[in-house]
Amino acid sequence: MRFLDTNILVYAASRQNLKKRDIALHIVRHALEESNNGVISLQILQKFTTVMLKRSLAADEQIEGYYTYFYKLVRTEVTSDMLRDAIHIRKEYGTQYYDAASCPLTRSRRGMRNEAR
Repeated sequence: MRFLDTNILVYAASRQNLKKRDIALHIVRHALEESNNGVISLQILQKFTTVMLKRSLAADEQIEGYYTYFYKLVRTEVTSDMLRDAIHIRKEYGTQYYDAASCPLTRSRRGMRNEAR
């Protein structure tokens, strides 16, 4: 298995350096399509989100789109819906993304709304 670092995902999603983007996209595509041996942890996906948001490289909606693609590399029990929920929790409650994604209630936004009342 080939473990991909956060920087690979950031460069693949960013348009700031097109040469690095092309290289990173090649690595990600190879990991997904050709060899299917690429892997990322949930922490890498969370760090990717934090970097993209802090550097204003993507909006929440764009990051949700990247989840569809990058989530295929995650080898955990976390669902893409949980990651999307974290984006919405961050936006709705003003928390840091990592805190929202680490919150057990990200599994159910309804649960968080009920608790907040």
